[in-house]
Amino acid sequence: VLLLVLTWKRKVLQVFVVVLMLITSSGLMYVEFVAERIINYDPNQVNTISFFVVKDSRTTSIKTAIKNESDFAVSTLLDDKVVTFVEEKLAEKEYVEDLVSYEGIADGISGLLDGTFDVLVVDQGYLSTVLEYDPTFLEETKVIWSIEKTDEITNLTEANVTKEPFVVYIAGVDNRDEFQANRHDVNILVVVDPIKREMTMVSIPRDAYVQLGCKTRTAMDKLTHAGVYGMECAIKTMQLLLDVDVNYYAQVNFNTVTQLAEVIKPIPVYSELAFSYQGCSFQKGLNQLNPVCTLVFARERSAFT
Repeated sequence: VLLLVLTWKRKVLQVFVVVLMLITSSGLMYVEFVAERIINYDPNQVNTISFFVVKDSRTTSIKTAIKNESDFAVSTLLDDKVVTFVEEKLAEKEYVEDLVSYEGIADGISGLLDGTFDVLVVDQGYLSTVLEYDPTFLEETKVIWSIEKTDEITNLTEANVTKEPFVVYIAGVDNRDEFQANRHDVNILVVVDPIKREMTMVSIPRDAYVQLGCKTRTAMDKLTHAGVYGMECAIKTMQLLLDVDVNYYAQVNFNTVTQLAEVIKPIPVYSELAFSYQGCSFQKGLNQLNPVCTLVFARERSAFT
């Protein structure tokens, strides 16, 4: 019998963890203990938006930038809601000029560095992409102001998890520490049937070209970019793509993997090849991995190509 005893406030994420732990443990009390240790539940998505100027700029604060009538630039990739939020926050500071728009990412970096405009507005979700275009961007610039945008996740439908099938969306974020808006490099739907005691996992390639589910975005884009617009957009995108309701979600990053592995270590992993990487050595066949090497193995690609 599948038993899911979940505390009220942590229900959304605990559903997923309980499913995982039921695979590796038969003790319900142990499952709940593990869930309490590794889950941080928050029904809201918090996203940071930062305002960058060049490193040697005399502008050191948002007040100075507005006083100097600086040009603020935003990418056309930003969600309309984010742009409106930025405009409202600037208006509160008595900035009345129109924002400058630029295409993509590269034009924003070059425009800031060559003086085309004075302030570059960067959504946290795009920062990793900015660094791919210019790895020294953070060394060449400085932040004069940051604001946080908080959105409640509403695209979810509650389910009776002991009596009816339910769907969990697992979003893998490409970093260690941040759970703000970020690219989702892993997108998995887990369908759990508690009556038949069956679980099906469907993984969608991150570069799948899909219709974004954001209310204010209609363009086609890579699935990984849905997460940049926030968890609600990512959930809606998956629902539109597969025509299924999502009941719960779990957002995980690199630290999530090592924390899970720490709880249930050692991790048995079968490798088709022998290789070494980042201080970890893997033999062909069965390996018993510690948490650090579990993450290294999970992320390795070049050894298998």
